[in-house]
Amino acid sequence: MSNGIEIKPLTPNQKKFLAALKSPEVDILGVFGPSGTGKSYMSLLYGLKSVVEGRYSKLVLMRPVSETLTGKSYSIIDLKETYNEIVLTYVRDILPSPHTDDVLDSLIREKRFVIIDPNLLTGRTFNNSFIFIDDAQFLSSRVITEALVRMGTNSKLVIAGDPLFVCPNGTNNAILIRELILGEKESLVIDLGTKDIVRPGAKIGFKLYLEMMLRQRKLNEVEEHAKDVILTFSPDADIVTVFSTDELKKELNIKNSPDILVISKEEFLGRIIGKGGERIEKIQEELKMFLRAASLSPDLKNILVALHPLGWISKHIFDLDIIGPYLEVKVNFAEMGAFIGQKGSYVRFLDKCFRKLLGIGIIVKGVEKKSNQKSKRK
Repeated sequence: MSNGIEIKPLTPNQKKFLAALKSPEVDILGVFGPSGTGKSYMSLLYGLKSVVEGRYSKLVLMRPVSETLTGKSYSIIDLKETYNEIVLTYVRDILPSPHTDDVLDSLIREKRFVIIDPNLLTGRTFNNSFIFIDDAQFLSSRVITEALVRMGTNSKLVIAGDPLFVCPNGTNNAILIRELILGEKESLVIDLGTKDIVRPGAKIGFKLYLEMMLRQRKLNEVEEHAKDVILTFSPDADIVTVFSTDELKKELNIKNSPDILVISKEEFLGRIIGKGGERIEKIQEELKMFLRAASLSPDLKNILVALHPLGWISKHIFDLDIIGPYLEVKVNFAEMGAFIGQKGSYVRFLDKCFRKLLGIGIIVKGVEKKSNQKSKRK
């Protein structure tokens, strides 16, 4: 008999995630991606559904309670009854219908839905349980390893986190936790990217988050000077950040990449370049440096192409997405050598640039180009 709980994945990666949730061969599942990709939604729904249907005896939820502004974490000892109220409010916000809310209430009464403070795991054992740890970026790796130790027989542990979001204290343990899970027996990591963001507000929020990270970069003297010169000739431009590549170019012996990359909001790029490029020419003449301008887009392609030594490489890039702590770039297989560079110098240069800009690395995958030619009519 159906319990009325339906889980409808909307993207190919979400389908892989649901298959991993159902798989009896995966005991430890890590799912990582930006907000709005369905990590919490699908995990909680599947947890409720699996307990109601008898696959597990209880759903165990562990989620840190912390302040958005400061990142300060609170335990149940600090908040007492308020701790559970905060976590339950978060769960009810995620649930899609009054029916699933009723299912949750029923499991709470039957003590088959349990909230656990992740900081108080010592001595616990969870048998026949679906265990969900959310917002892993706020947790220490020690908490996660302690949770692994507490897994009993016939249990499944799902860990969700955002590997890009930097916590107020400057850390993000989701990246480390992801690395810990990778390669372990009976474990699997599912990476959800920007193309898996299905919540409308999250799509806008993700783009603004990227912009915030870039705007908060502390500029060095060269970058500050370049920004002043750019604004002298383009006072109406909205500059997100200015990035100097000079040291990296010398380190890796890179030619033809810009000495200075200026990143603007999308609608302001033309104001930096000017009609016919006269503004950017004057800026370069004043700086005596090679400058390129790129607008900020969620897929980051404009920035990648602007930094790459080969300007024509753009037409051979099929797709980009932020996957885990990396920007995954799919390139025409025939042009992989040109993209990577001699002894991988171009990719290493791009990787170092993106780590300095956004704290993410670069992964390149070769893709066979599909022929678009149609058979001619006789």
